[in-house]
Amino acid sequence: MRHLTDDPLPDGVYGEAEAAIIRYAQKSTRLAPIDDATYGDLERNFSKEQIIDICLTVGLSNMINRFHATFL
Repeated sequence: MRHLTDDPLPDGVYGEAEAAIIRYAQKSTRLAPIDDATYGDLERNFSKEQIIDICLTVGLSNMINRFHATFL
C-alpha cells in the first residue's frame, strides 16, 4: 500500500497486472488522460469485461472519496 502513489512504481513490488491497475487508477484519480500505453497494459492482463469492472470500481471509489472529502 505504501507505494500506491509512487510514480514510477518501484520494480519488484507489484506484478504486471497489479501495476497496470495502479497506473490506471493513478491517472484516473488525477483526471489525466488514459493513453494508449496505459490502456494497452490493462488489455494485456485483463478481458474487456474485467477492464470495465476496474474502471467502474476506480470511478466509484473516486466519487465516494470526493463526496467524503467535501462533507468530512
